[in-house]
Amino acid sequence: MCEFFDIQASGDALNAQGIPGSITASGRVTLDCGSVIVQVFDNSNNLVFETTVQPGATISDFNGTPTRLVVASFANGQDIRCRDRVTVTLTCASDPTCTLTATVALVCKDNPVQPCPDANAIGLVLTSNGVVVSPDVPCFSSGNYGAEATGVPAGSQIFWTLDLGGTASSLPATNPTTFSLPAGTAPASLSVVVITPNCPPIARSIGLPDREEGNCSTQAVFEVRRDGQLVTATTGLASGTYQVTVTSPVASGNIYNFQNANGSFQVGTGVTASYTLMGNGASLTILVTVDVNGCCPAVSGTVTLSSADDAEDPPVEEPPVENPPTNDDDDWEWPSLCGWLYLLLMLAVLAFIGLWIASFTLFPASTALWVALGIALVAVVAALAVYIWVCNVSWCRRMRILGWMFGWCALGCVLAWAVSWFTLWFLLIGALIAGVIALIIGLMMARRNCDFLDLFAWP
Repeated sequence: MCEFFDIQASGDALNAQGIPGSITASGRVTLDCGSVIVQVFDNSNNLVFETTVQPGATISDFNGTPTRLVVASFANGQDIRCRDRVTVTLTCASDPTCTLTATVALVCKDNPVQPCPDANAIGLVLTSNGVVVSPDVPCFSSGNYGAEATGVPAGSQIFWTLDLGGTASSLPATNPTTFSLPAGTAPASLSVVVITPNCPPIARSIGLPDREEGNCSTQAVFEVRRDGQLVTATTGLASGTYQVTVTSPVASGNIYNFQNANGSFQVGTGVTASYTLMGNGASLTILVTVDVNGCCPAVSGTVTLSSADDAEDPPVEEPPVENPPTNDDDDWEWPSLCGWLYLLLMLAVLAFIGLWIASFTLFPASTALWVALGIALVAVVAALAVYIWVCNVSWCRRMRILGWMFGWCALGCVLAWAVSWFTLWFLLIGALIAGVIALIIGLMMARRNCDFLDLFAWP
């Protein structure tokens, strides 16, 4: 199939003004094209040269493809200069669909042309007080900023434009440059145009975040209370519990960070934090930081509470005693009637687990297998009822036995599914049904303060 490669343009015979007297366009073509139409256009897209040539006889490999060289030269009567952009089109005379066009810089002997920069290689970096900042943050503080275009070739011209609310203004044409952002939410963007000699201009633009509204607090203001009473002096206090409350800035979305010298802290939307002040001249310093919603910078403040030298330490409150779990292990000696009843119950439970896994392994199971599963469930319920009646079994233990049974039904289905190399998908339905029942039983046990259900111990 006809194909062209590696289009280039070069100039030689430079005059005193550095203008080449001769220009050569070249490329490579596959062996199936006998003659080539060569066209050359200047940087204004005017046709300056056209001819038909025969590819050279020498065959050479180009990236694994046998090709022949196409060369056409002409006298430069158009004042095309070194480094100017020219467009070369090569077309196979016998196949007009086989064509290739490339715009290249005219390379002159003893005057090589540097390639034009890639538009994607030009980047923008923003800084605030010498620190790089990202334009992807929710908001900026108002103030002075710096901007630098990266990847700019030496000798390029650079032009900056700052747009605020639709009003554009030019910035110093230096790299880096500086600009100032006022308070407010007017849309803002920063643009840069890089012009490299004999290359097309490259433009980049980024949007800038909103700024604060201009009514930002400069520090956190708070009050101290004890038992609801405002504390006006923070020294010579009695020991006890004090509440520190932020009174400004207060707004929905603010995050309040309370931290004392011991390293303990409270972070959240609550404006109040409680602290215990010890006696005998103890002091407690609290740092309050407010991350303000709405683009204002964070503000902070500190307060130090100190007790009187003769103030006693506050009484130590004993932790409340939690209600003991109502588990009742229902211990019994072996051998005994309760022991035999428990053994009978667990045999029925194990039979039910095995039939449950078999029913979903052979799904859709036979009627006989479903009947056997139902009989096993009735046997479990009957054995459990007798066990409860004779041995006075606690509510927690009853639920633990049932939860253990359905828990192993779910786990057994998952293990069987894995053993089947994940092909018997109905086992997952069995695992889901049994798992939901076990979860409900577990939640009921948690509400009654029962022991945690352990599948790897007898219930």
